[in-house]
Amino acid sequence: MSTHNPPPPPTSVKLRPPHHLVATSPPKVPLPDPSQMLGTWFVTHSSLPLWKDKRNVRITYTLHPTKSSSNSIKIDDTVHYQSLTSPSHHTIAGIDTASSNSSLPCTFNWRGRGILSLTTAHWEILGWGKTTSSSPEEEADEWMCTYFAKTLFTPAGIDFYSRRRAGLSERTVKRLKEELGVVNDLGRREGRAEMGRLIQGLFTIKYDKEGDVGGEVGSS
Repeated sequence: MSTHNPPPPPTSVKLRPPHHLVATSPPKVPLPDPSQMLGTWFVTHSSLPLWKDKRNVRITYTLHPTKSSSNSIKIDDTVHYQSLTSPSHHTIAGIDTASSNSSLPCTFNWRGRGILSLTTAHWEILGWGKTTSSSPEEEADEWMCTYFAKTLFTPAGIDFYSRRRAGLSERTVKRLKEELGVVNDLGRREGRAEMGRLIQGLFTIKYDKEGDVGGEVGSS
């Protein structure tokens, strides 16, 4: 965790490609200090099939009390969600270990906890920021775009996160999709068009109105 005061989130929307997508040096974009990741994020859009029949998907990051043997930062990662057809709440708990390679900032290896302790995944932050509002009635959007690599059980995917349960503005979502198009163009130049398929597969995740979330809390 950085001991200095990290810079504030950028107001522009810029994304980098996943590290495996381009052989040349990817464009540098502002990325969050780990301290700026902490707290709760609401998953507003995704291309991951896992979330197609889910609602109220949110992720909470908290600093893990101990570092890894390589002195890498570790973050507790807890996902809360409900299915579209049940009031029951479910959680997925894991630990994110940051890459110790300084050339791979904001890349993490996730390992599940409990019955998921043998399950692992690689993910990275493609960009982060806080767009300014275009009118007094519109709140500023703090957003994050993440990429999840393919595993034995799940395809590669993209998520958009928001700090607000109400989600991201249409303007911010449009800019994120445009930036993903730029990332896809970078990959196509090297014969990798994976991002285009993921962009086409993006869908909106449903959220209940405030106060409508109920049911017994469980785990899965």
